This record gives sequence, C-alpha cells and structure tokens, in this order.
Amino acid sequence: MDADAPVAKSLKEESTSIEIGSATEEQEDQEEEEERAEKIQEIPEVKEKQDLPIPPFFLEDSAIELKLRTFYFDRDNSDHSENRAWAAGGSLHYRSGRWKDFLVMGAGLSTSQKLDGPRDKDGTGLLKTGQRSFAVLDRAYTRLHYSLGNAKGRAVFGRQFLDLPYMNRRDSRMVPNSFEAYTVNLSFSKGQLMGGYVRKIKKRNSDKFEDMSNAAGVDEKNKGVGLFGILYQPTDRFSMGFTEQYGDDLFNTFYAESKIDFNLFDDLDFRLTGQVTDQRSIGDDLVTGESYDVQSWGVKGATSYLNAILSVAYTTTTKEEEIQNPYGSTPGFAGLIENNFQRAGEDAWNVGFSYHFDRLGLPGLSTFTKYSEGRHAIDGSTRETLPDLKEFNITMDYRPTQERFNAFWLRVRGAHVDVEGVSRATTTLHLILNYDFKLR
Repeated sequence: MDADAPVAKSLKEESTSIEIGSATEEQEDQEEEEERAEKIQEIPEVKEKQDLPIPPFFLEDSAIELKLRTFYFDRDNSDHSENRAWAAGGSLHYRSGRWKDFLVMGAGLSTSQKLDGPRDKDGTGLLKTGQRSFAVLDRAYTRLHYSLGNAKGRAVFGRQFLDLPYMNRRDSRMVPNSFEAYTVNLSFSKGQLMGGYVRKIKKRNSDKFEDMSNAAGVDEKNKGVGLFGILYQPTDRFSMGFTEQYGDDLFNTFYAESKIDFNLFDDLDFRLTGQVTDQRSIGDDLVTGESYDVQSWGVKGATSYLNAILSVAYTTTTKEEEIQNPYGSTPGFAGLIENNFQRAGEDAWNVGFSYHFDRLGLPGLSTFTKYSEGRHAIDGSTRETLPDLKEFNITMDYRPTQERFNAFWLRVRGAHVDVEGVSRATTTLHLILNYDFKLR
C-alpha cells in the first residue's frame, strides 16, 4: 500500500500489508478501553469492585476528533501537461460512549475545499472532477460489541473505513475512501477472523457512494463484494493470514501474506515477508468482458538497526492480465506513489531506506527513500510489449516532539518516473500539513 503512515523507527513498529478489518476501529476500541480504565481508577466505588464494568455513559463517554489537512499537489507529466491543486479541509468525527456496554454509534464528515486549482490542470485527486470542492458524510455507523468465550467481537453496520489489501482508505490525498458495508470481526489471543459484505464505495475524490460494480468500471448495478479473512499470530515474531474478496460477476481476489522476524544482535533485527495474490474473473466477467486469471507473488527482506531500516523486494505478475484494484491501494512490495508495478507479465524489484534523525540531535525529523524498476510488462488485451518503468520516491516527515505541537505533522514527498523510450520524466511534488486534536 501507499506509504501514508509515519516512518517507523524499527521493524517492530512497521506494519505489514495484511490487515483484518479496520485499524481505525481497533484504535478507537483501544482508546475506549483506556478511558474506561482511567474512570475505574477515578471512581472509588468502582475501584473497590474491579469485576464490575464502569457505568456506560452513552453521552458522557463520547469522543469528538477533528483532523485538519492542507495539501499542495504538483505533477509535471512526460507529455508536458500538468496536474496541480491546493486544498484545505479534513474531517470531524463523533463517537458515542457504549450503551449497555454493547452499542456504539458514530458519524464523520470529511471535506476538501479548493484554495487553488486551474481547470486545465485537473487530475490530482485532491478535488472532485473539474477541480470542485466537496464535503461528504463518509462515516455513519452502528458498532456492536460482544464476547464469545475469551474472544472479543465487533460488528459494524453502515458507512465505515476498511483496511484490507486491495480494499482500503487509500488515504494519500485529502479525503479517504469509505464504504457502505456490514462487517464482523472476532479477536482471539493468537489471531482474528473477519467477514462481511460491501455494497458501495465512496472514492477519495468523490462525495457520492456508488455500487462496487460501477466503481470497477461496469454499468451493472447492485453488485457488491463479499469479504472473509483470517490472521494467525502465535508469537510477536511470526504471523500469517489471508483475505478473500468475492465480487459477484466481477472478480475474486485472494491475498495471502506471512512474515517472520529474527533478532540477530542487540538493536539488529531482520524480517522476511512473502505475499501471493490470485485474482480471477467470476460469472459474467463484467470487468474485462472475458474470462481471466492472474497471479502475483513477492518476497521482501528488511533489516533494522537503531533508527534505520533497509529493505529489498522482488515481485512478479503473470501475463494473463494486470491486477485490478478499483477499491484501494495495492499491497505489492514494489508499489510507489505513481505506479503499482503489477502490470501483466511485469517483473519488479524495489529497494528502500528509512531513518529517524533523533540520534543526530534532530528529534521529530525522519525520511525514507524508495526505488522500483519494472520490466517485461505487456498489455493484457493486445499482448503488446509495454515500456519499462523506473520510479524513485523520497519523503521527509517532521513531527515536533514538544507536547503542545506533537499533533502537527509536516510531510514533503517527491516522485521521479522514467519511462523507456520517453525522453522527458514525470515529476511529482506533495506538500502536506496535518493537525489532529480531540475536542472531547
């Protein structure tokens, strides 16, 4: 997936592509539990009886979070065209406390307002088509909490975020993807199960929810996607999991990933990760008009020492068709800002390096660079050879460590893409400022 998260200091902090459910929901659950634990310590009569749950104040325990963002985007394309816009906005999210220790309700409003955006330079993804501002109610959900033995469960109905391979927020512009879905999640001591059904998606530069089939490029309506996934993590050093996304008459995407960590010496860790994608058309083959199946696999090795991480990866995709990803970013190890490197027949390799400058007396400053090269790709329909691609990315992050400023996050990103046979490169610049804080 696109690297939208802060730079990790070590492999232990660096997340992998396999996620089950929503990282946002899990974070909110954790915050709820911490708040409830604090109240238990504050209320004497509850503190004396640890076995009793804290009284579920539906309104008193509610939370309101405001996330502000401004984003400047400028891309010079190899054909001398340009995509440019500057927007400001963010999101406002309300989450109730738990009623009967069972029911939570929430809603979120997101917006992207144009500060600058010439109509002849459209295509940045910051604004609606035509360089127009927009606002959307992208979260409106009911969340139910339950227990099955020692396992804790969560069911979410309505507009929500998902964090799955190939179906996720893709939060690399102003407003993330959002989904109308019904999902259930069950967490055990050594893993998770999830399932659900997704009816509609709101893409990151839109204020409308559309059927999943329409988002995949076909006119058929009321075609959704079923979900199922398993994550098994017996120890902190090993995990394996998969997700299955079944789109009726569209395509089925199976993704599996496994990782294992090794502690070589003090402060020196190594991680080996493997991934496999199998995607094939289903039923009426509405997306491509004909039956297809395509596989992609990759392997990645990464080592961290003190505040630095070095990684090397290789991926390959079979020649039948390119991987379809209309519902979010891809988890491919070689994917960067501009290219996924999952074209039909493509062999790609990637090298990356990240570093936190704390040890050099510059706390809060970090950087990562990545380079990918893709060869041997073909057009899945015409079978014609496609040009080789080379892309280099660099990102600089600054997150002040002072308590009064630690909600700020400044990110500067650049991309340089060379296409075989094209004399002019494509260059991209992102300037992003985030400021998150809780109103309640």
